[in-house]
Amino acid sequence: MYQAGTPELRRIMRWLDAEYPDGNLRSVEPITKNAVRIVYHSGDCAIVVCRQDGTMDLRSIDEAC
Repeated sequence: MYQAGTPELRRIMRWLDAEYPDGNLRSVEPITKNAVRIVYHSGDCAIVVCRQDGTMDLRSIDEAC
């Protein structure tokens, strides 16, 4: 994975560690200060956004666009 630079990205990384403990993610790429693109081992992609209230919004790439 990578080192998260903002508080929001660190919160996302903690959330991802809790949601995907078995390492089901191929990669995690920061997009903005509060969003990352995740790629599953299957090749599917999704976007995770940390909202201002601290909740996570997980959307497939098709939904996010």
